[in-house]
Amino acid sequence: MIIPIIVEDKVNVPAEKVWKALTDKNEMKAWYFDIPDFELKVGKVFNFYEPGEEKKISSSG
Repeated sequence: MIIPIIVEDKVNVPAEKVWKALTDKNEMKAWYFDIPDFELKVGKVFNFYEPGEEKKISSSG
């Protein structure tokens, strides 16, 4: 069985700005790092890599 992880937080910015920071590849680079295969699409699999490390986290949604 797959159990979802739900994270909730409150931020003092408009929802549109938060959504853009989480879904726009260029905006993500400002607070995270580049994800070469990132494309926001239902069912798309993309990988998170830590720069300089050999750790890899896969995600799909």
